[in-house]
Order: sequence, then C-alpha cells, then structure tokens
Amino acid sequence: ITRQLQGLKEQTHKLERQSAKVPTVTRHARELIGSAKGSAFLGGLDESQNELESLSATLARIQDEISSNLGRIQDQAHFLENLEIILENCDDMIVITDATDQVIFSNRAAKDELGIMPERDVRHALAEGLLAGPDYEKCAGLFEAWDECDETMNISLIDGNEMTVRARTKVMRPESESHRTKVIILRDCTEHQKLERQLYRSEKLASLGQLISGVAHELNNPLAAILGFAELCRDAKDKAEISRNLEVLDRQAR
Repeated sequence: ITRQLQGLKEQTHKLERQSAKVPTVTRHARELIGSAKGSAFLGGLDESQNELESLSATLARIQDEISSNLGRIQDQAHFLENLEIILENCDDMIVITDATDQVIFSNRAAKDELGIMPERDVRHALAEGLLAGPDYEKCAGLFEAWDECDETMNISLIDGNEMTVRARTKVMRPESESHRTKVIILRDCTEHQKLERQLYRSEKLASLGQLISGVAHELNNPLAAILGFAELCRDAKDKAEISRNLEVLDRQAR
C-alpha cells in the first residue's frame, strides 16, 4: 500500500506538471495563429492556420484528459491513505509478506504485541521479535507456508506470558509465484479463551447445583416419612402399632 501510494503521488506530481504546461503551449499556439493571420506574405496561410487550430484543440483535449486522470489518481491515493490508516489502527495483528518471504507490512498491533517489523525476511523478523524460542519454528512455518489456513494456536512470549491467537492467512494473486503476496491476520483470543473457561466452569457448577438440589429433594421425601412415623412410635402405647410403624420406617429407610 505504501509503495502504491508513493507511486500514485509521483504520477500525480507528473500529471500536475504536464497539466501546467498545457495552457502555456495552448497560448503559444493561439499566438502563432494570430501571427499567421496578420502575415499576408506567409505561404499556405490557410493550411498553417488549420493545423495550428487543430493543435490547439488537441492540447485542450489533452488537458481535459490529464485533469480527469489526475482526479481519479487523487481519489485512489485518498482511498489508499484511508486503507492504510484502518490497517495500522486495527486491533488484529496484520502482517503482509511477498513472494520472497519478506515482511513488507506490519501494523502497529503486530509491532507492539509480537515485535514484527517490516523490511525483514520472515525468520529475521520473528527472531528479532517477542516470541519465545520454542514457538519460533511453529510461527515461522505458518508465515512461510503458502497454504491458506485458519487455526488457533498458543504461543509463548519472551516475558513469560502466553497468548492464544487465531491465525488466518490469505494468499493474494496465487497464480503468479513471483508477484503473489500473503496476508497473515493474528487475533488475540487470550481473554476470550479465559471467558470461555470461566463460562464452562460456571455451567458445570450450575449443573452440579441442580444435581445436588435434586438429590436433596429425593432425600427429603423419605426423611419426612421417617420422622413422621418416628413421632408416632414415640407416642404409641400398643406394641402392635409400634411394630407397624417400625415396618414403615424400615421400608422408607431402604
């Protein structure tokens, strides 16, 4: 994007210089026409006048085309500038590599979170970054592979922290091996993973609470009966009645 933007700016300056010359050339052409009209001794006056008028019209048309092209180029440059601002300030880590595995762009998040700087080959960019040694080869393989992927991986940083990232790659112009580029988008999912684990634990605790509540309900029913018949046994005076109540207690206890 930066190179394209620079190229568009150079084209803009070139067209502006060319456009600035057109009025001068047109004025000179008109002066020649006027001079030709006032010079009776010039041979082929009519033919020369027609040629100069045609040249003047051609130059005017060229000026209109230059102005039109200049407007389109300025619109494209404005669009690329906005796109660069969006990519630079995106929360996702974005890295773009070329066909030779050179990092040609890394946004602010990629620089801050992983220390990946542009204008370096992938391995040097990763080696000079913030990745811990064990994950260097894993990330290098992801950056160098030309197969599109969408996977979640855990990486360790040199400060001892761990990061869970969702890595997605997209190959641009895959039909041209010499001009293809690859966009690597890394999204920090560490907090999302923590929230998912907390939600999973909360759901397990909720299920456990429901189970305990159900068990307590199942226990309360026979316990209520046992307590009721124990009260009857205590107040009963007939041994037969006591025996019947004890049989009920036995059945409820089992």
